[in-house]
Amino acid sequence: MRFLTIFSAFAAAERSAPGILVVQRISQEFEATSHRHVDLAGENATLVLATQADLLDMQKVMLQHIEKVNLELQETIKSTFKALDETVASEVQQMQDRAQFYLEQTYAMLYTLQVSEWRLQMAARHGTHGRCCCQATSMSSCEWVDHWLLVGHERICPAHVGKDYLDHFTDRMKAKAQNELTEDQVASGSDQSPAMCIYLHKSTLVS
Repeated sequence: MRFLTIFSAFAAAERSAPGILVVQRISQEFEATSHRHVDLAGENATLVLATQADLLDMQKVMLQHIEKVNLELQETIKSTFKALDETVASEVQQMQDRAQFYLEQTYAMLYTLQVSEWRLQMAARHGTHGRCCCQATSMSSCEWVDHWLLVGHERICPAHVGKDYLDHFTDRMKAKAQNELTEDQVASGSDQSPAMCIYLHKSTLVS
């Protein structure tokens, strides 16, 4: 019906010059009505045509929803990676602890073997190549004295370096029996001292 009106207006414009103004006015009214909210009612439904403002509002709502979902996704990813990092860090720490434990055990075993080797060298060379002489204060204060520095026909330790470590250890055991020394004091350095003699002078003892 609207198009029929416009067509009639154009027909009238051909018959008179003032009709041009009428056509312009009708065109303006048509353009104005094209932006109005229009309802089409039927028997069972109502069709509502969305305006540009409605579309902009919908776009705004959709963008807000997308942003919210994106933030939730980022938080989920962060928490997931954090949990994974904590799990991996815990497993790595456990592996490091186990490796450190086994390494310490290995070092302890190697040191025990080294001390045993030193003690065997001491047993083989003591009295022949020299003596391990210890101060009276502690079994930890021991040093190797080469054979040519030993004193007397029996080749004993010089007085200023103490006495033979075997005699020294025997004296400490006697002192313990008389309650003059505790078990810890007797054991202090007793396993280390012969080995220390070899360690300090191993270059001399190596054949």
